[in-house]
Amino acid sequence: MTPKMLLYGHTGSISCVTAAGPNRLASADDNGGLCLWDTLDYQCLASGESSQIHTAMKAHKFEEKDFYTLLCNGHYPEINILNADNLQVIYSLVARVHPDWINAFCLLTPKKQQDNIILAVTNSGTIKMWTLNTQTVRSSHVYEDESKQIRCIDAKVIQSCIYNQRTLLIVCAKNWQIYDAGEFSLLCSEVPSSNTQWVGGQFISIDTVMIWSCSGHAYLYRLPPNSNPDHMEYHQLVGTRALQHASPILCHVIEPNPTVIASSPSVFLCERLNSAVNYLLLRVDADSSIHNWNINREGPVGSISKLDESGVHSRPFRSLWEEVNPAGLLDHVLESHLGESDNEYVTCSLYIASSGRLLSGLSNGDIVIIPILHTIRNVLFSALDGTKGNQPIYRTLRGHKARVNSLLYPHSVSSRYNSNHLLSGGSDFSVCLWDLSQGHLVHVFAVHAGQVMNFYIPPPNCNNRVLSCVCSVANDHSVALLSLKEKRPLVFASRHMFPVMDIKWKPVEDFMVISCSDSTAYVWQMETGLLDRVVHGVTAVEILKACDNTNLKISSAGSHTGTPFFTLGEVIIVSL
Repeated sequence: MTPKMLLYGHTGSISCVTAAGPNRLASADDNGGLCLWDTLDYQCLASGESSQIHTAMKAHKFEEKDFYTLLCNGHYPEINILNADNLQVIYSLVARVHPDWINAFCLLTPKKQQDNIILAVTNSGTIKMWTLNTQTVRSSHVYEDESKQIRCIDAKVIQSCIYNQRTLLIVCAKNWQIYDAGEFSLLCSEVPSSNTQWVGGQFISIDTVMIWSCSGHAYLYRLPPNSNPDHMEYHQLVGTRALQHASPILCHVIEPNPTVIASSPSVFLCERLNSAVNYLLLRVDADSSIHNWNINREGPVGSISKLDESGVHSRPFRSLWEEVNPAGLLDHVLESHLGESDNEYVTCSLYIASSGRLLSGLSNGDIVIIPILHTIRNVLFSALDGTKGNQPIYRTLRGHKARVNSLLYPHSVSSRYNSNHLLSGGSDFSVCLWDLSQGHLVHVFAVHAGQVMNFYIPPPNCNNRVLSCVCSVANDHSVALLSLKEKRPLVFASRHMFPVMDIKWKPVEDFMVISCSDSTAYVWQMETGLLDRVVHGVTAVEILKACDNTNLKISSAGSHTGTPFFTLGEVIIVSL
């Protein structure tokens, strides 16, 4: 098992990853970002942003659709169905009764029915069922068919038995349970030891489950007869009687190497291989090391006569990365600017395709400009012959007194801007306007009282005075409309009580509408710079929908050119 590719494209920590069809991979981060990858050439095929944080995704291809879909749940009270080709929401599964965050869900596809059934467990322990067919999926919202409260608080996993789809496995932190998939009656339950918690599990056969804990152990259990649909005693003990008289039998325990595991493992994965009797159990620890075991079941389905635990790979990615020791584009720049300090690093990057230059903001406030083609050529040839080669000539822009958070080359967004202008926002509360041809600082906008994080570009149908402006957003909830022509702010909006989420425009009425995280919309007059009104609830939503949506947000990574150079968030492709 060796690392195959490292994919960059996220601005936050990766929250979930799933296969999204043949040679496709989808990933999400804790900032609401989504990316679709091609696993053949490792390019980012599509990307998007969402106000909702996804914690789990599953891919499925419905028979009535000619494309794959992504079923997502997370920090919101619904399940979103996304088109896997463009990452757009098709419809949502919402709840009428006791809406709550969805902790886990599974998809059932009965062989004798054309309907697709989705079962989900909420954070408060309510199990819900949706039936999807051509009749029910006619609007953007599909409501649940059944809802029942069960004893499964803080569920981690819900999974149906792939061999019959008549039993459900629900894993919670303090117990795991087997339920009947038809009437949701409890068939058996098991609690962990006092010093551990369950984190996941999976069916190995009709009457066998594999459960794993936060301590890195994996437990193999044989289910009692009342939990086996092929047994004559199936469903004879349910509810309280099942808890008293139907207990699973512990058959085997896979223990981790105590000298290797340094912290709680983050991910377990158990996959059935080509053979019906072979399973692969993977455990990824918090230190990025991967451990795997081969589980062989010999004999008829439901019996285990041999269990082979052969850990093949247990090395962290950090040690493999240090052995490769790849050459970076900015290694020589970082050595001269930042030295060997681990606390100094590249904070944001921007690629200007028209001039072939890569701009990198550093944590010490400097901005480094390098010719990208010349630098790549030197790095590639030096890696082949083992020499350093000629170091490329680079230029340094010094003006910020703290880390650079965002970069913007406005001419690449619209030709109405000066092709020599560059904007940068820093942690020193300032926005700097640079002349790239001369390499000097033109002006400093010091209007914010917080770190400048994002930039917005007004739409092209605004008045001439606004067309020469760029909108900056700081983490003190303030927004400034900065005129690059007049070298002063036209509008400074600083009365927002909550973080700014989006900025919309109504050019005909000369309004700038700012949306905040508390679902409040602030309407500002761009000509006078005065606050016109503050709206809430449904009125705010209607005003935002009526606004011009042609504005472009430039994120803190400055990746608006279609060629991102991100510094946070990564997906590692591993070859087995």
